[in-house]
Amino acid sequence: MLGVLRDGDGPRTGPELSPQPGLADVDALCEGVRAAGLEVVYRTAGDVDALDGGVQLTVYRIVQEALTNTLKHAGAGARAHLAIAVEDARLTIAVQDSGPLAPAARPGAANEEGHGLVGMRERAALYGGHVSAGPLGPGWTVRAALDLAPRGGAAG
Repeated sequence: MLGVLRDGDGPRTGPELSPQPGLADVDALCEGVRAAGLEVVYRTAGDVDALDGGVQLTVYRIVQEALTNTLKHAGAGARAHLAIAVEDARLTIAVQDSGPLAPAARPGAANEEGHGLVGMRERAALYGGHVSAGPLGPGWTVRAALDLAPRGGAAG
């Protein structure tokens, strides 16, 4: 906090501050995951550029966790499809992977839930949304839905 309040005269000793990631950063995230060996097919639909910064950060973090889990559990050589869509006052995220090349390679029990899924659910809940995750065919799918309708209203 003190580093932010100081004037720019002396050398910075605190952390560098940078903007929070948003949807424009998802391409770079996908490139990083591709470099680690996971094939990612990414598409968007609707007016994603009009989303506010909070929603964009939430979407980015959910996608980041889902792709990290895919890389961790399905491994290099797997394929993931990522779709982000805005329709009316609803945003959906879908991440579906092909599963590991060797089916026995996916560690962890099917009903085992880590902190990543809990975090995704908490982020979605901030926007009146939900996250579901589970096996689909040989792979795994994560689906999230966020409510973009303005909340609040007149007190009365």
